[in-house]
Amino acid sequence: MRIFVIGIALLGLMTACGGTTEQRAATGGASGIVGGALVGGPVGAVVGGAAGAAGGSVLDEGVDQKAKEAIR
Repeated sequence: MRIFVIGIALLGLMTACGGTTEQRAATGGASGIVGGALVGGPVGAVVGGAAGAAGGSVLDEGVDQKAKEAIR
């Protein structure tokens, strides 16, 4: 179960985009819900949504911006 939570949190972090903390939390949470539902059903959706939202809100900028900086 711990590996599942870590995997869904990473999925949320990889897709967390946006200019504000709220936007990053929303996109991370949404992708966590979808990933969690596919892997673990309703319980997985709740855990994935919470993990993705928490992870997305911790980022200082969106993953899209981090990728642009890495390419430069």
